[in-house]
Amino acid sequence: MKIEEKSIEEGFESNGYPHRVITEDGVEVFIRPVRPDDADMLRALFKSLSPQSIYFRFFAPIKDFPDHILERFVRINEDYEIALTALDQCGKMLGMACVVILKDRIHAEFGILVGDAWQGKGVGAELLLRCLILAKRKQVHVVWGKVLPENTKMLALGQKLGFTKKRASDANEYELTIDLRSLHV
Repeated sequence: MKIEEKSIEEGFESNGYPHRVITEDGVEVFIRPVRPDDADMLRALFKSLSPQSIYFRFFAPIKDFPDHILERFVRINEDYEIALTALDQCGKMLGMACVVILKDRIHAEFGILVGDAWQGKGVGAELLLRCLILAKRKQVHVVWGKVLPENTKMLALGQKLGFTKKRASDANEYELTIDLRSLHV
């Protein structure tokens, strides 16, 4: 699934959130922007993660989110950040993705966190895809993120969405990059 296969308008009709999505794997999720009142759900999602998932996302063995960091994840500056969450039918947070736009306004870094039970089921792909579409609307040209070599699911997701992969020169990690200007969305 390359991004150009999706319509840019799909799921973004005049802020029609939450938007119901059926992933390629048949999982029904509801996607909407992250809100400040999501802090407790994000903490619960974090506590459900395996140590490996935490390490893959944060590159460190973090035990818990301090309140000030948790607040940073749910209080979004809409001028420079795009953050979406996926919820199940009961309102439980399955994952979230964000794109943070740099000061030059044309480059951005992505981050994604998906609960262990939902990894590889299309939830992360839907979240990141929709963040990229919104980033393109904000005139962002290039989005990148760092991924550990052993995080094969994230590397596969990057390939699925059309990111290029290169080894970071100064670290044991890959950099995934996508040029949004070349996308037909």
